[in-house]
Amino acid sequence: MLLPTRHVGQRFTIDDVMRCFGLAQNNSARARVFRLQKDGLVEKVDEFVDNGTTKAKYKKTGAVMI
Repeated sequence: MLLPTRHVGQRFTIDDVMRCFGLAQNNSARARVFRLQKDGLVEKVDEFVDNGTTKAKYKKTGAVMI
């Protein structure tokens, strides 16, 4: 499973993944990002606080899964 380049940028958040894949729950988006991290396709690059909630920014590593 790869994130389509035309839908999410090089840096993205869980909210961006939810919007891209049309997911209603952030748990599903978190699971996708976790699997991508495990496969080495994305990495966490930043954390920020939004409305009292800590959120993370991720970036694509440039690795390709075949």
